Amino acid sequence: MKTIAIFGDSVAAGRFHDEIQHKLDEFLKIELDARGYRDYLIKNFGELGASTETAVKKVDETAAVKPALTVVNIGINDAINIRDNQQTYAANLTKIIETLKNAGSKIIVMGPSYVDSARKPQADQKILQEYAKICRGIAEKEHVPFIDVYDTMTSFIDKNKFLQPDGLHPSLFGYHLLAVLIADQMDQMK
Repeated sequence: MKTIAIFGDSVAAGRFHDEIQHKLDEFLKIELDARGYRDYLIKNFGELGASTETAVKKVDETAAVKPALTVVNIGINDAINIRDNQQTYAANLTKIIETLKNAGSKIIVMGPSYVDSARKPQADQKILQEYAKICRGIAEKEHVPFIDVYDTMTSFIDKNKFLQPDGLHPSLFGYHLLAVLIADQMDQMK
């Protein structure tokens, strides 16, 4: 069995109705099985409230399991809670990616997702887009695939259907979307 590590914040952890329920793992497993990727074990290293500043201190734990693939989904807390740490965010994200690469892992980087400003007033769409752009730039510089979650979610007319009532965490439909995006990227990496 090959290991897929999910690394990041509460979105990565699969927070659903105020509990860690590993919904991203659940939907990703279903999606991978449907595509014939049955030889993967998913391990989740997501943490509530994680920013790149806290995650960079814990990336060695993920690297230690020598995952074949790591999905890095971190940055939403940087963008909505810290908001002005762009240089630190870029440096930490780079270190996270390099640490995982040095452990022999392939990487998929997911940019920060859309957050409904009406329900989560500290979310500023311009700042979210700025962090997504930084994330894309780091992924390109590190030669790893990037999934623009913000752009994908906002391309739909009813983008809020992807969110739970808190306006931040994915709904079941949102977690399914993330799983499909990851599986699509894995198909491209074959």
